[in-house]
Amino acid sequence: MTTQKNVIGIDLGGTEIKFGLISSSGEILFEDKLPTQAFSSEQVIQNLIVAVQKTLQFANQNNLRVEGIGIGTPGIVDKTNRIVVGAAENIVGWENVPVAQRMEEAVGLKTLLNNDANMMGLGEQKFGAAKNSSDVLFITVGTGIGGAIIINGHLFGGYDNRGTEMGHIPLIANGKPCACGSAGCLETYASPSALVDQFINSSQGLKCPVEEEIIGTLVVRLFTSGEEIAIV
Repeated sequence: MTTQKNVIGIDLGGTEIKFGLISSSGEILFEDKLPTQAFSSEQVIQNLIVAVQKTLQFANQNNLRVEGIGIGTPGIVDKTNRIVVGAAENIVGWENVPVAQRMEEAVGLKTLLNNDANMMGLGEQKFGAAKNSSDVLFITVGTGIGGAIIINGHLFGGYDNRGTEMGHIPLIANGKPCACGSAGCLETYASPSALVDQFINSSQGLKCPVEEEIIGTLVVRLFTSGEEIAIV
């Protein structure tokens, strides 16, 4: 008889941290989210710790053993799956941060780290639409745009784990400046961040019907409800 193993999965986004307790069969036993507060790398680390603590509280209350933590992060992760090297423009200071080590020191659970899109792609291959597929192209649209490539069942990282930053594929020559330092990247035209920028620019002079932080989900909600400010 195989004992079910449970792990904490964390999706670190530029806007929100989504986290949960997942069984080895892919069942989500608990899930929650909290703001990333991406203005400081140290604040992000502290919020990741809070996410783990909240999940552990649920696990303890339900007598569920937790084996470890997996974190999907924006940007490039070194080959040891321990350190964020950089290229996470949506989080201030998210460069050369030993995330796995910091989490292990704080909560005492083995932690693995990888690019968020890579982690999502592997999850989709194991449990989702790409199940039983050997070759997969996966694209994720969050605060930015990311991607994963799986070839012959193995994750393709490219040179130094930098091969699938799809949001930074050049789309338009001499286009809009991107946070990565380049210009005309796909992410500057086709992401929630780009949607928010377009909304703010096109709605100047119009009164927003709700007093909320302007994020992608708000713009979509206003659009689907037929609000003029989101249809301009």
